[in-house]
Amino acid sequence: MEHNNNNKVAVNLYEFPLFKGCVGMISSNELITNRRVAEMLAQKDRNHHIDDLEIILNQADAIRAMALLSGHSVYNGFIKATPEISGACENDEFDISSHSLRINYDDSAYLKKQYENAVFEIKERNPLGPVIFTVWDHYSCSVDDRLTPGEVLHIFGLNILLKSCSSFGEQVGVFFSQVQNPQNNIKVDDLIGQDNNELIIRIPFLDSGDYQLRIITQFNGNLELLEEPKEAIFKKVLSVV
Repeated sequence: MEHNNNNKVAVNLYEFPLFKGCVGMISSNELITNRRVAEMLAQKDRNHHIDDLEIILNQADAIRAMALLSGHSVYNGFIKATPEISGACENDEFDISSHSLRINYDDSAYLKKQYENAVFEIKERNPLGPVIFTVWDHYSCSVDDRLTPGEVLHIFGLNILLKSCSSFGEQVGVFFSQVQNPQNNIKVDDLIGQDNNELIIRIPFLDSGDYQLRIITQFNGNLELLEEPKEAIFKKVLSVV
């Protein structure tokens, strides 16, 4: 695949007192799902229906998942995945309480080669509005991965204090959006604590599945409010198992 110079990586720069220089963060908020891939494929070949393509992609994912859970390695052209078991073996049985199965992911040669073609474009320096850096699930001690419904979640970022004028009060808050159904937004009702760099919330009783975390606020880092609320979407998908 040839590099397309129109596909630039938009980056925002943030200055922090502890760092010399700036820290760059990718500004794109789009999550590419199988549905989105199916739409792209259908645009290239009108003979294929989006729904049919999505079903095929989902079935391919299910086959790969079962292969990994059966102990096989998986290669799909841009990622290599290998199952591994961690934990000490004291007998001849696998004990779920002391052992765990995890999947290691590595980039393929094709993907590594594409790094050389990456084009970065500075979008803004210290843009106003919220940004999410990392999250910590207090119950499971999971970082940027699992959500435990009904338990405490720490959200770390910048300008994430929830503030608004009366006109935008209903829009402002912390939300969880289902990856497979982005229109289904669950708003957090229990805000335990907050400041400019950290929100502490109680996770709603979410159904099993994958979610995107979103923060909407008018806070701009000082005493004034933004003209309109701005949104931050956490880059990593969080899971309820």
